[in-house]
Amino acid sequence: MQIFTATFILVVSCSAFAIHYGDQPTLKKSETLATVLGHPEKFRVGEVLINSKIDTVCQEKGCWMVLKDERQQIRVTFKNYGFFVPKDLANSRCNVQGKLVEKTLSVGEARHYLKDEGKSKAEIAKVTEPQKVLHFVATGVEVLSAKQ
Repeated sequence: MQIFTATFILVVSCSAFAIHYGDQPTLKKSETLATVLGHPEKFRVGEVLINSKIDTVCQEKGCWMVLKDERQQIRVTFKNYGFFVPKDLANSRCNVQGKLVEKTLSVGEARHYLKDEGKSKAEIAKVTEPQKVLHFVATGVEVLSAKQ
């Protein structure tokens, strides 16, 4: 009687897997937030992939987030209200694919965003006129690293 011994080697990869929400980004070249906001006219045609840190996320539903670098920020909403992100993604690094648009926020919409951010009633009341802003409408968000 012959006995066979099998030896198995388990190889574990330590590489992190990115998690995505909405469509998985398809663009390969990413831009920094500073580059996109520094030359918005260049990036308002077609989609762009922004690599940035997430500053805040809507604490009601995760239906928007704010990307921020050392000097500037932009609010990101999700195309057709089609997906949300987890509310605990602040300080995570991500790639966000979508379109840069110019938008006028009504007083109500601007106040709504401030309320979702947890701002005080006094701060919310300071908004008395519509606000013209650059805005980003994402088709997909890829979370690259956990909170930094």
